Amino acid sequence: MNIAALEWLTFGLSRAVSAAAERGCVLHLLTADPTEYAFEVERSIPGNLVVHDVDTSDADQVLKVLSSIDDLAGLISTTDVCSLT
Repeated sequence: MNIAALEWLTFGLSRAVSAAAERGCVLHLLTADPTEYAFEVERSIPGNLVVHDVDTSDADQVLKVLSSIDDLAGLISTTDVCSLT
């Protein structure tokens, strides 16, 4: 099963990846700037985090990425800065 996250806070991503992995899930991070999460990505369990470099302000691009993720259980956002309209 896969879970998608639309951007993330600059902390706690590796903990979310661990929690997802404990439940047999892979976390997919959709972000406009993957470098912003470099520290958290390095701390994450290898193979349990997929980073998608996508313009998260473009709903069509986000939907295209989401539709390419098999067995997608849901989409979460931990920030009020990023939302689709």
